[in-house]
Amino acid sequence: MAQAPTPGKKLRLAAVVTAISKYLHPQHIVDRFNEGYGWNGEFHHPNMELVSLYTDQPHEGDLRADRNDRYPNMKLCKTIEEALTLGTNTLAVDGVVVVGEHGNYPRSDTGIPTHPHYEFFDAITKVFRKHRPI
Repeated sequence: MAQAPTPGKKLRLAAVVTAISKYLHPQHIVDRFNEGYGWNGEFHHPNMELVSLYTDQPHEGDLRADRNDRYPNMKLCKTIEEALTLGTNTLAVDGVVVVGEHGNYPRSDTGIPTHPHYEFFDAITKVFRKHRPI
């Protein structure tokens, strides 16, 4: 669980998503953290910043390059561990935003897409345990 930030300090978050394309949930959620959103008739900016983005299924025409240009403080990462450590040997984020929807994943025997929810959770907890053992 993330600690409340000191006044004036934003929580640093990593985003771990399946795909980031126009009109998909991951894109909307990443943008809301970075650009803010309307709430109760007012515009709200969360006291958090996305400092990294891991995309499980990058593809030509996705929005990673555009988001990298729009949010230069948000690092594009090739692994979940890199997203949580920013490529260092220490945990560099206070929390993780996970959006495990969309993408081209196989279907189960009953026709349900097998999004990598468990795999994301497992990889994230391994990084936290490695860098913040209990």
